[in-house]
Amino acid sequence: MNELKKISVWIYVLYVILCVLALVIIGKVFYIQAIPNEDAQRRAAQFTYKLRDIDPERGRILASDGSPLSTSIPEYEIRWDSKGGYNIERFNAKLDSLSAGIAEILGDKSKEDVKQMFLKAVESGNRYMKVADHLNYNQMQRFKSLPYVKEKKLRSGFIISSKEKRAKPYGALAARTIGIFRESNMVGLEASYDSLLRGKSGKQMQQMVGGDTWVPMSDEFIVEPEPGFDVVTTLDVHLQDAAQSSLRHTMEVNRADWGCVILMEVKTGYIKALANLTYDSVANKFYEVENLALTQSVEPGSTMKLASLLAAMEEGNLDINKVVHTGGGTFTIGEHTLRDVKPCGSVTIEQVFAKSSNVGTAMVVRDVFGSNPQKFLDYLDRFGYGQLVGIDLLGEGKSSVKRTTKDPLWSDLSLTQMAVGYEVQVTPLHQLCFYNAIANGGKFMKPRLVSEIRKNGLTIEKFDPVVIRENFLKSETIAKGRKLMEAVTTIGTGKKTFLG
Repeated sequence: MNELKKISVWIYVLYVILCVLALVIIGKVFYIQAIPNEDAQRRAAQFTYKLRDIDPERGRILASDGSPLSTSIPEYEIRWDSKGGYNIERFNAKLDSLSAGIAEILGDKSKEDVKQMFLKAVESGNRYMKVADHLNYNQMQRFKSLPYVKEKKLRSGFIISSKEKRAKPYGALAARTIGIFRESNMVGLEASYDSLLRGKSGKQMQQMVGGDTWVPMSDEFIVEPEPGFDVVTTLDVHLQDAAQSSLRHTMEVNRADWGCVILMEVKTGYIKALANLTYDSVANKFYEVENLALTQSVEPGSTMKLASLLAAMEEGNLDINKVVHTGGGTFTIGEHTLRDVKPCGSVTIEQVFAKSSNVGTAMVVRDVFGSNPQKFLDYLDRFGYGQLVGIDLLGEGKSSVKRTTKDPLWSDLSLTQMAVGYEVQVTPLHQLCFYNAIANGGKFMKPRLVSEIRKNGLTIEKFDPVVIRENFLKSETIAKGRKLMEAVTTIGTGKKTFLG
């Protein structure tokens, strides 16, 4: 009986000891989890694995003929893990030839420099030594062909990663329209179509080998990254080049601070060329720093006369052959005198526009709308002034046009000033769209820079021409407007340019 009691006591004591030991272990685990020391953190870091996002290949931006305007070019980085499970005897035997091959590829290091780099990594136990970065495709292929590297069945310790570099094959051609790809403050088509160009991230299991350095555990992906869509623009490379060169030449001749050119296809509204240049007086160079055609809302000057005369002809049922007596080329309203560059005398409305007569335009508009200037403002609203034209590019500026004669800035001068392009601000794009609408028989087209979206060469979505506004003038008035524009090139200020 005594023996049974002794055994029971020992079992009880052993049970208590085990319980206490278990509590100590649990407490220690909790302590390590809650307050890990530096050594524990260091050890944990060596065995940290994570499923990490892998950036996909960004889609291309293409010209109308399919040539790339912006594309992603891979750049490669090579690192080496001195504890990467390679055969040390084989490595030592191939070190000289390996170093010579890498030195030849890099071009800025000697064979001995590369060799010492490897030896120091082995000595220090470096698990992520940078061998080379910013390598192009051809350089990477040369590296992969090195005898020590190309034997895929044997570990080499090398870790190869790639990242995409955005490149514009045509350089500065339409640079601001194409845009800039970056993590923040993107502009142009890169920004406007980012959600399609970006693609979908993949997933890859990676190991942290120190600090915040992660390396792939293999070349395989848990989830394959999905490349972005290709965006096909309406831009014509040859027309864009001609527009940009012509703009630069004209700005040099006229010593202009800035300028822009927009070339639109009349029937579709597709933009075939879009150039913007700003003069840098310090560098004495022209740069495309802003998409001025979209953003710069300025007083349109004489280009406003088409809208003014069409409104007057529509409201007053005037013929383009109606004679306007401009006299000596001055027109006084209150204390303000409006002047022509050259006196035109008695001219038709067609000649008023062709010769860009301020006095003739102001007289016609004053005669028709003088008793009710609000009607003139209503016509401008009907033409779309003060509204966005809706181009498929971020950053479009808005026209600034008085909508009512009760506007605090309205005065007795406002009607005739607005008629010749003052006291109103319009973007070059909007003015183009209005002129295009008259050329297009009264159909105001939505300006478009992108014609389709592609994936693997196949069309996913196609954007057809869109009519924003039509029937804003009678067909007879639209026809008169076309004759006015043609007259500029035959008898007016554009004759020398068009006929030589």
